[in-house]
Amino acid sequence: MSFKELSNGEKKNLQIIFNDLKKLFDKEEIPASELDEFLGNLQSSEVKLYITSLRQGAKPESALREAFFAGQSLLSRYFASEMSPEVNTGDGFVDYKIRSDSRFVMLELKPLFEAETRDSKNGRELVKLKANKLNWTKHKSQILKYIKTGGEFVVLTDLRDWYFFDDTAIKEGCKPFASKDFLSLEKDFVMVENFYRVIERYKYASLSEDLDKVFFGDLKLWVKKLLEIKFDVEEKKKIQVVLGIINKFIFIQTLDDYSVIEFRQIQKTWDYSEQRWGSRSRFETLRHFFDDTVDYFSQLYDTELFVDNEIEFLKKDNDNVNKFYNNLKSVLGITYLESDIGGQRGIMQYKFRFIDEDVFGKAYETFLGEVRHDEGIYYTPKHITQSIVENTISSLFDNKISKIKISLAKEDFISAEKQILELTKIKILDPACGSGSFLIKAIREIWKRYREIATEIESQLQKNDV
Repeated sequence: MSFKELSNGEKKNLQIIFNDLKKLFDKEEIPASELDEFLGNLQSSEVKLYITSLRQGAKPESALREAFFAGQSLLSRYFASEMSPEVNTGDGFVDYKIRSDSRFVMLELKPLFEAETRDSKNGRELVKLKANKLNWTKHKSQILKYIKTGGEFVVLTDLRDWYFFDDTAIKEGCKPFASKDFLSLEKDFVMVENFYRVIERYKYASLSEDLDKVFFGDLKLWVKKLLEIKFDVEEKKKIQVVLGIINKFIFIQTLDDYSVIEFRQIQKTWDYSEQRWGSRSRFETLRHFFDDTVDYFSQLYDTELFVDNEIEFLKKDNDNVNKFYNNLKSVLGITYLESDIGGQRGIMQYKFRFIDEDVFGKAYETFLGEVRHDEGIYYTPKHITQSIVENTISSLFDNKISKIKISLAKEDFISAEKQILELTKIKILDPACGSGSFLIKAIREIWKRYREIATEIESQLQKNDV
């Protein structure tokens, strides 16, 4: 659901809710003697229901849920295409599991206001409704539990304040990577109209500017851990085996981060292998984990990443197998998720959707330069490759696209089709591509222009009612 999909009446009602919520958020407390006056100044049935429920003694969290999120409430339909209440995570029940596209966000509600009462002749008497300032530090164990049981993002909120967590919270003292007040969140949501993508943007904004250094540091640690393992190959080929393992799982995690494959597929494949084969031996767990991974992805993608199966090179003495089992868990990030305080950040702890290809390129080429003792290696800065790409693609495509647009505007579809076919024959070659940064940027620029043509064609189809 999005704002533009709401009816005019629903849009008006939604704005009324927002206006009343602002009035409520501005209050630290509402004395019982002023409740009727406050209710009289409200227009939305939702906020009125919330205040009335608290006044009548409803549980604070239940009152918040029933007034704003239960059933087909306007607010829940606005934020999500699907909100499932009281979902069993395997280790407790989270208040809501929000679906956005193929991704899920865990939402945990906490009280916004609580009723303060006292004894009187007639029993318990309401004194006031008092704002309950949300302190996320009191809910660390709950947040970590939901992260470990399948929540890529966990959101803690009392409706006024929103705190956002992901699995980096495990290692970083359960700190949120972002926090927003409701009105700020709503403004951001209007721009994106997808709850999951809004949170992704917050995550991207929270990333360190030194991400290339952080990734390079972790890459070196991953390589170091895997180089401790004995493989039945020549020493000079050992680094290729190690990088082959790392590259495989970075590729898979990148597909995961772009929602191309099932969420946490690495983790699920590992869990399946361990549950089914763990009682036999650790080697059997590893063998089936690699076999399933290679078999699945080699059929989907024509890439040399899945030509080799590195488990075939592993020396099978027990000490070596055990070390590989433990070190691989650390490299993948499985150990990280198993600990309450977090371990070494692994591949699964990175959100590769946010990492520019230049970060990969710089890290890998710097690392390989160190391995080869090649101090003369030079990585072309991003602004230079971007400038070259934009000028190259512009000179090859933009004039042709202008001609296509003119043909479409004249409804000369035969000429337009011929020109489009000529456009698709253009090829980009970078014979010394290194990390591929230039080619990745090139395909992005080409895709922008393909979308531009597609928009023009769609416009003509609508115009001609096709």
